[in-house]
Amino acid sequence: MPLHTTLYYIFFFVLFFLLVVSIQRDSYGKKIPYFAVVVLLISFNGLRYFVGRDYHVYMDGYSNSYSEALIHMEPLWKGLRAILLHFHMHVAIWFLLTAAFIVIFVLRAYRKQSYFFPLALLAFVLVYPLYFETFNTVRQACAQTVILFTFPLFRDKKYWQTLILLLIAFSLHRTATIMFFFLPLCFVRYSRILVGAILIVGVTILPYLLYAGFKMLVESHLVSNFYITTDSLLPQVASLSPAILFRLAIAFYFLYRQRELLEKDASLLPYLNALFFATFLNLLAIRVFSIGTATRFSLYFTYTYPILLSNVYWIGKNIDRWAIFVIFFFEITICVKSIYTADSREDRFYLYDTIFFDREQPMSYPGKKKISLLSPLKEKTSTPKRTLLCYLK
Repeated sequence: MPLHTTLYYIFFFVLFFLLVVSIQRDSYGKKIPYFAVVVLLISFNGLRYFVGRDYHVYMDGYSNSYSEALIHMEPLWKGLRAILLHFHMHVAIWFLLTAAFIVIFVLRAYRKQSYFFPLALLAFVLVYPLYFETFNTVRQACAQTVILFTFPLFRDKKYWQTLILLLIAFSLHRTATIMFFFLPLCFVRYSRILVGAILIVGVTILPYLLYAGFKMLVESHLVSNFYITTDSLLPQVASLSPAILFRLAIAFYFLYRQRELLEKDASLLPYLNALFFATFLNLLAIRVFSIGTATRFSLYFTYTYPILLSNVYWIGKNIDRWAIFVIFFFEITICVKSIYTADSREDRFYLYDTIFFDREQPMSYPGKKKISLLSPLKEKTSTPKRTLLCYLK
C-alpha cells in the first residue's frame, strides 16, 4: 500500500473515532461533531478517485452518451446526468451528490431508529460491506438508504407512505423490487427451529440445488437487468470459509437470544429477521454466486445491521454486550483486510486517491487512465496538473 494511501486512512479513522467519542460524551455539542462526521464521510467517499469497482463505469456513463453503462441506468439517473452536464459539472459533483444523499439519510435513519446512535455509526463504517461498499454500488446504495425508512413506516401501518418510498427506491435501482415482497416478511415472527433449519439447509444442501436452477435462469437472459450473467456463476459451489462460518455464528447467536430480546422490545423483530434474511442470501451468494452480483439482494437487509447491534447493546444483558464486542472485533478485522490486502484489488481501496492528486506524478495503479470527463472516453496526450477550479468551472 502506498504511503499516501496509508496516511489517508490513518487520518480518516483517527478523526472518525474522535468525532464518534465526541458525539457520545458531549451532550451539549453533539450537533457540531455530528455535522463534522457527516462532512468527513461525504468527503472521503465523494472526493475519491478511481476507488470502487464501478468507479470507471460511472465515469464512462457520465462522459459518454453512447456508453453501455448509461443504457443500464434508470431514468432518474439519466435525468441527473443531463442536468449536471447542462451546467458543465465535473463527474466529481456526481459522486459528491450521491455520497451526500447516502450519508445524510443513512445517519438520519440510524438516529431515529437506534437507541445508541454512536454504536450504530461505528457499525456503519467498520462493518464491511456498509460504508465502504457505497464506493462500489452507488445507485443501489441510494436505494438501500431509502429502504431504511420503510421499516418504521410499515411498523406503524403507514402503508401508502411505505409504498411511495418503495417506488422511489425502485426508481433508484431495479433490485429494490425484492423489498416489495420481503419487507412484509420482516414483520412476521417465525419459529426459531424453522429459521435454524433453513439456515443449515441453506449452507449445506440448497446451494447445490440452486446452482443448477439459477444457471438455467441466467442463460435464459430473463434476469439480465439484475446484473446476473453466466460469467458470474462459479464453476462449482464454493466450500465453507471462515467468513461464512462467522456470519452463520452471528445469526445463530441472535436466533438463540431472540425470545428474550423480543420480550424486552418487540420492535427488534424486523431487524432480527433482516439479519436472518441477509445471512441466508449471503450464504447462497458466497457459495453459489460471485460476491459482486447476488449479494446485491442481501445488502438491503444488511443496512439494518447497525440498528440491531446498537439496540441489542442498549437493552440486552452483559452477555449480549460481550457478544457485540466480539462481533466488532471480527468485523473490524474483515474491514481492514478488505482495505489493506490484495483481495481488494478490484475495489482498489488499498490505492486510495483523491481527485486533487497531482497528475504529473507516476500513477499508483497501472489500470488508471487519464480521461476526459466531458467527452467520449479517450486517453489524453498531455497530463496537465489538476486544480480545484478545473472541477468546479
